[in-house]
Amino acid sequence: MPRGTRYRSTVFRAAGFLLPTLRAAHGSAVFHVSTRDRVLGRHVYLHGDFEAAILHRTYALLERWGRPATGTIVDIGANIGTTCIQAVVDGLASAAVAIEPEPGNFALLERNIRANDLSGCIAPLAIALSDRDGIAELELSEDNSGDHRVRSGAVSPGNFLEDRRAIRTVPTTTFDALVESGRIDLSATGIAWIDVQGHDGHVLDGASTLRETGIPVVVEFWPYGLARSGGLERLEEIIQRDYRWFVNLRAEAAERQPVGEIGALRESIPSPYFTDLLLLKE
Repeated sequence: MPRGTRYRSTVFRAAGFLLPTLRAAHGSAVFHVSTRDRVLGRHVYLHGDFEAAILHRTYALLERWGRPATGTIVDIGANIGTTCIQAVVDGLASAAVAIEPEPGNFALLERNIRANDLSGCIAPLAIALSDRDGIAELELSEDNSGDHRVRSGAVSPGNFLEDRRAIRTVPTTTFDALVESGRIDLSATGIAWIDVQGHDGHVLDGASTLRETGIPVVVEFWPYGLARSGGLERLEEIIQRDYRWFVNLRAEAAERQPVGEIGALRESIPSPYFTDLLLLKE
């Protein structure tokens, strides 16, 4: 670990006893992070971003293939804004809709939007997306703000002690309902970015308006989390039915693969690891 990173790691650890948040400003964007968040928040404080390389790689691939994702990024599972704020600050997207249900994350999301002077072009929504309107239980991770999860089905022990987690009820709606109400403008949308810790199949199931367009979609593909939520088969079915290609964005060579190969990809990912997929219709 470089000396500067070691120093920041020490600061982050010590600040946990004194301060609720710290400010990270290593590059083009500014992020306030929780000192209780020892995974995503700590990473952002140490390195200044969270997987910005994947974000830039996605936009570069789309540009290379003649389908630039200019316009609005719809960030589903926005957390504290590391994806949508980075996209707008770096000029990849002109605006964003940021959807995040967990109150602590949402408060930091709003704070980070203000800190980057983006209140006029990023619209935050405090709600969970799913396949229906209603109420859901959100499992809360004690030390990773990026691993709060909408609970689906029976509770059982797992690799991350999910059965012992505190629960918070949150409202749910669908992507389609947000389109119908005008809070998402499909004509202005350049890309949808979905990272909801295994609930991704439910989100896409409630997004027929999105699936019917040619708008590129990035979705986290985490077989362990998807299986726990009862959404693995659902997501794979949607990918194979409504898309033509997927791109494994974490592969060394990010190339388009026929959607029929999604099962082989799943089998190649050891539990509990994940990747991110870019879904394309053409």
